[in-house]
Amino acid sequence: MGCGGSSKMGFAEFRKQQLKLQKEKQPPKEEEQVQGQQQQKQQPQEYVQQKSRGKDLVTLRSADGKLLMEVPASKVEDQRAAIEDHFNMMDAYFEDAVSRQPAFDLTPGKSYIVRGDEREPAFDSAQVTKTVGLGCCQSLITKHTTAHRAHPERPERVDETMKRLQSHAIFSFLRFFSPTPVASLAPFAAIHTKQLTDTVLPTLSKSTGYPFVLYGSEEDPREIQEQEYPSSLYGGRQVTLPADTYTNEHSELAVRASVATVLNACDRVAQGELNSAFCVVRPPGHHCTAAQPQGFCLVNNVVIAAEHLLRGGTGRLPARRVAIVDFDVHHGNGTHSIVEEDSRILFISIHRHDDGKFYPHTGHLSTASETVFSIGFDTKSGSGEDQTIGDSCFEAAGSYFIAPLLEAWAPDYLLVSAGFDAARGDPVGKMAVDHGFARLTHLMCQAVPKTIMVLEGGYNTKQVASGVISCVKSLAGIPPPALSENPAQTLWTLSTLKRATEHHLQSSLSRATRTTLQTVLDRITSEVASRAHSSAP
Repeated sequence: MGCGGSSKMGFAEFRKQQLKLQKEKQPPKEEEQVQGQQQQKQQPQEYVQQKSRGKDLVTLRSADGKLLMEVPASKVEDQRAAIEDHFNMMDAYFEDAVSRQPAFDLTPGKSYIVRGDEREPAFDSAQVTKTVGLGCCQSLITKHTTAHRAHPERPERVDETMKRLQSHAIFSFLRFFSPTPVASLAPFAAIHTKQLTDTVLPTLSKSTGYPFVLYGSEEDPREIQEQEYPSSLYGGRQVTLPADTYTNEHSELAVRASVATVLNACDRVAQGELNSAFCVVRPPGHHCTAAQPQGFCLVNNVVIAAEHLLRGGTGRLPARRVAIVDFDVHHGNGTHSIVEEDSRILFISIHRHDDGKFYPHTGHLSTASETVFSIGFDTKSGSGEDQTIGDSCFEAAGSYFIAPLLEAWAPDYLLVSAGFDAARGDPVGKMAVDHGFARLTHLMCQAVPKTIMVLEGGYNTKQVASGVISCVKSLAGIPPPALSENPAQTLWTLSTLKRATEHHLQSSLSRATRTTLQTVLDRITSEVASRAHSSAP
């Protein structure tokens, strides 16, 4: 469903008709109207649609059930702009009230939730204190696609993001660049095996055409690992691609363009032209290991960039240390496997784990080393948002774990695998982050000013665009919006961080790392105890 569109009648007239309908069927008390208006202002982001009194009507109610308006089901799209204006929201979309999954077609008689971001106030240009680059080879990377239109990793992720960025006030403050695709195999060979660089990359122009299976099905969470399709396309060798990872005749150029974008961003930041940068690229990369493309990923963009910085490929002195933080909802298993033995790279991943039932079924607390920190959250359905990755989770993880480790480790550069599939309404991640992306970016940039962010996952195109915009604004120095804390979610997050840190401390660590982790643990433990005490009867 497209978001936006012009109304066929003015909103005032539209609202008048709805109020008339209300009075004819069930005249509300004056105090209920006042309460409904107050509730509308207090909760601008969520309106529950319940079964209408008329079969063809969509009834919009506030979270506590008060009637706000009724819209004929056939007119919802026509009236979307008016609805957004009335609720002070942008990019409204719908979720099934039972499954909480995005609904692309509204079925009369079913219940839905209307969601959307509250419109942002105009920011003061004086708040922009950093020079931020935006890199994207849009025309090249959007040609990498598959005939299976249900596949979530699709070109619209980039198209929607760039459209929204270019219409946003922040765009005039960004330095846009679109480099020439990488011609040499040298950047790939620096981290990937000879088999992948010599036989896989040169033959990406051949389409695999594999059937798509959405990973992590509830029936068999390991389904995708059991449905691999061997191919003899790659230089006559048997190279296996999982069923979720496709190529077409444009894939090689998309890969080379994406890597060029990331390397160019590193060069510009290293040379002082930019303070930081965001790279809008695809296909994503953090699941690709040194030898195996997988999880929609064909090469590992962020590790190629890290090696580029460490080798002095920017034309400046080689970096001593580089940090990578991955906040995609999935564990960055490919990145993890490549860097776990490299003492020059600090890697932190926060992700959904669910006792190994969530793709890629890795990233448990047991996967710890001197410079690799894996925080897998075991989310729980039916707990509301108390045990869900949301804003309070990102705030706590950033404040109590990620930022302290970055500050202590003091890397020269920070690379961020920025996946937005933990956003509310994402059909794959199914989590609840709203403004947490901006807040976490703000915390990380305070610790490491030279930051290069690289797009990974995120499959609700509207939320990907919103996430990228929020991160770019934080990179530019614009203060992130205040978060509304969920105390239960914060405590759940802190408890997970505490267990993870305790587990890391059982590993063989240097004195410096042990001291840092003990300091982190002491602060987390104190906060957990304080919160437990304050919530005690």
